[in-house]
This record gives sequence, C-alpha cells and structure tokens, in this order.
Amino acid sequence: MREEHIFTNELTGNSMSRSAWNELMPLVRPNDIIVVAWLDLFSRNFDEGVRIQAELPKQQIGIISIKEDINTSDDSTAAKYLRRMIPGKGAHQVDATSERVKQ
Repeated sequence: MREEHIFTNELTGNSMSRSAWNELMPLVRPNDIIVVAWLDLFSRNFDEGVRIQAELPKQQIGIISIKEDINTSDDSTAAKYLRRMIPGKGAHQVDATSERVKQ
C-alpha cells in the first residue's frame, strides 16, 4: 500500500519560498504522482516550471492538476505535450492572478 501525503503552502503570490514543496520532494519516489489544485501552485515562474518538468519525468514522477484536468503520469504523446505546456500555463496563471490583484 502506498502512503499518501498532503502538503499545503501557506504563502501566496509570487513568493519563491514554498516550504511544503521542500518537504515533499525528498519523499517523492519513482512512479509517484504529485497532485496540485492549480498549475500556478506547481511552479512560481516559467524557469522553475521548465526545470521541474525536465527533472520529474527522468524520475518517473507524474503531475496531475485538478482544475485544468492535466495528467502527465504516463509517457504518452499527450503527456509529453502537457509537460512542455505546463510551465507556460503556470506562468500565465501567476501573471493573471497578479494582474487581477492589482486591479
């Protein structure tokens, strides 16, 4: 039986400090799936998203985003496309949220 862990980041916005992510990553093993509520919670900026999406597949770790209904947990063509798209989508959501807050 696989263990399930729930991690929650308390900070919002563009803060790069994400204690829950730092707690999670040492526990993640091959064939695990990281589930996030929104892509903008997955990475804080484009460069970080690209780096993470390059590292996780090498470790056979998938990402599921609930709100966007995205699943990268297999090696299908669709999953590969989504892994490439996630950093841009996440960065867009962070920018859009920041823009809404300013209005």
